[in-house]
Amino acid sequence: MSFATPPSVVRDWTVLDDNLVKGVALRDARAPTSPSGTIPNSQQVGGSGVATSPTPGWSEPRPLTNPPGTNWVDAIAIADDVRQRSKDKR
Repeated sequence: MSFATPPSVVRDWTVLDDNLVKGVALRDARAPTSPSGTIPNSQQVGGSGVATSPTPGWSEPRPLTNPPGTNWVDAIAIADDVRQRSKDKR
């Protein structure tokens, strides 16, 4: 019973017109079932004469760096540390 359709979904679907449901089913039946029908021609593989990579989609990794603005956060933290240390000496 845990796989049953919730009553709210059944109520929502029962108000649909029969012609609408048949149209959805018809469009679904006519949908392409192979990748060749869904991938645009400009992206299809093969026959283009261009050598393909043995690892498609791979690119040279970028080295890790700090995000921009980290130097400002560091400066604020250092200034706050100096302020707190001078306050503790008093």
